[in-house]
Amino acid sequence: MSLTTDLAKLEQWLRQRSPTTWASLRPPATLDAIDSTAHQIGVRILPDLKRLWRWHDGSEGALVAGVPLQPGHYLLGVNGALVEWHGRTDVAGYSGDSRSWSPQWLPITSDGAGNHFVVDHRPGPELGSVFVADLQNGPMRHRGWPSLADLVRDLCDALTHGRPVDGHLPHITEEGRLAWTFSPA
Repeated sequence: MSLTTDLAKLEQWLRQRSPTTWASLRPPATLDAIDSTAHQIGVRILPDLKRLWRWHDGSEGALVAGVPLQPGHYLLGVNGALVEWHGRTDVAGYSGDSRSWSPQWLPITSDGAGNHFVVDHRPGPELGSVFVADLQNGPMRHRGWPSLADLVRDLCDALTHGRPVDGHLPHITEEGRLAWTFSPA
């Protein structure tokens, strides 16, 4: 399946089973906003990330009531990604040590504590991969996927089949929000 197909499945699942989370999705990002972000950070945004942001430009209330793309990590839109990118690149400073951060990693989620799932925009074999960039521990590629399409496919599979993601099971709160509950194996 394609990323576009899986995003449509995700939207349908959210609309039917988690209406409050679905309602938090923003309209699609404009190509101008995506291009502006690419220009500001100095990378060419990969096609799958453009597709994600053209699907929806993140969600409202990102860290309170947004879309938890992964347990504890909420979907960022174009502006949110840029703010988080600046927070890691400018404020924390980039020393050139890619063991902790690379300015070519673009956040797609945030946990509100400085940790992100990022899309790797560096040339080479890991181009397009998605993984956790942990503030304390650096890149955690064992918590990742070869591509954004793989992440969304696994998310759809977890939601439709009630499978765990990173030790957490999806559930819907009384308010109609998607949430993740730790489920020890």
